[in-house]
Amino acid sequence: MPKKKVESKSDDQKNTTSVIKEIQTSSGIQVAVTTLPGCKVTFTLTLPTEFNSSIWKEAIKLINKEVSLPGFRRGKAPEQFIVKKYPTHLNQEWKKIAAEKALQEALLATKISPLQQDASIKTSWIKSEPKESAEITYEFEARPSVPELDYKKLDITAPPLVTVTDEEFEKELEILAQRSSQQKECDTETVAAKEHWVEVKTEILESQEELYAGKRFECRDGAMPQDLLDAVQGMKAGESKEVELTDPKASSEIKVKVKLELEKVLKQETPTLDDAFAKSMGLKDLDDLKKRLRDNMQNQKNYEYEANLLDVVQKALAKGVDFELPASFVEQEKKTIQQTKSLEWQKKNQAKPEGDDLVKIEAEASEAAVERVKSLFVVHHIADQENIEVPRTQVEEMMQPYLGQLSKEKDPERLRAGYSNLYSQCHMHLLTQSALRSIASKLGLLDGVK
Repeated sequence: MPKKKVESKSDDQKNTTSVIKEIQTSSGIQVAVTTLPGCKVTFTLTLPTEFNSSIWKEAIKLINKEVSLPGFRRGKAPEQFIVKKYPTHLNQEWKKIAAEKALQEALLATKISPLQQDASIKTSWIKSEPKESAEITYEFEARPSVPELDYKKLDITAPPLVTVTDEEFEKELEILAQRSSQQKECDTETVAAKEHWVEVKTEILESQEELYAGKRFECRDGAMPQDLLDAVQGMKAGESKEVELTDPKASSEIKVKVKLELEKVLKQETPTLDDAFAKSMGLKDLDDLKKRLRDNMQNQKNYEYEANLLDVVQKALAKGVDFELPASFVEQEKKTIQQTKSLEWQKKNQAKPEGDDLVKIEAEASEAAVERVKSLFVVHHIADQENIEVPRTQVEEMMQPYLGQLSKEKDPERLRAGYSNLYSQCHMHLLTQSALRSIASKLGLLDGVK
């Protein structure tokens, strides 16, 4: 039948247009589908007498198997006995079965899927006469219908793919050498200077307490207390003297007289990067070390490139297609984003956002919520189209770092809910990455990226 447009009567949908279409199922159920913005759907079903009579007989058989009547075996009592003795129970069972079967037929015929099942579907009987035609309504939020996407028409400006420069590579080699350096003790004739490390004893003369217990200092401005640095320079290992030093435990700058003894003078020795060094790390030679280091650096840049690229693709998807979004999802996401942004603002400004600041945060949260929810359904649509699946082992691997904190929960119900929520979040993240990576690959944006 042709679609009809009628003005919506609900308070929250004023000045909007609802769309009604009518179809008939294989059982003769008349289905009037009313759709409103926000993916809100109402089914108004007219159940024919033949359908109701069939369900009525099914309900009688179910009750017959559940009850025992004197003189009859379970399930063998005449139908009129069941109708007469259990009218209320029978009517309830009929309504339950009829409502479930009629809804499934309507969903199949209309190809509309509820966003959430069961409790989220509001069922209301307008007319419930099992021996006549009956009328029932269902109200729910439907999964949005995502239109087909032409990936080549997406507005995507890919970030530049950066390669490791010689300067970056040489600097990383230098860092590697420094990390592999060792401190070796100098002879007793070595005079402490700014290229050295030192171990000292600093005993407060009055209390015999140690001022800096068990510490090794680098003789460098900013790496150790300036007065201690000035005092040790020029000393040799084994020498001692009395000096005044600032007490680091005091709330204000207080000088105390200490006996300073220089126990050790050490020098940082950086190894030469050669074949021997490479072999000490389990590699073939220096060329092998350099190749692996450069490859690791390039892999990190490729990872950063891919992460930025997938973010660009996701935003392009959200902007490149338009469709109705479920209002409850958008509102829930908006609250989450707004709460996060408010906490960030409060942490930065040491006060709760108010006035224009709060209005700005709400506007940003609304825009971000629409983008996120739209991306969510687009990604699911792509995953369904391309049969993308995420192995459970991969999800569980991603969950590992968070399970320790989760295991501290003592309440079993909250623990199960927490695990389920964590699994869903990790699964959704991995599914999103796979779908976005598939699109980027189709567009040639990952060519040359390992």
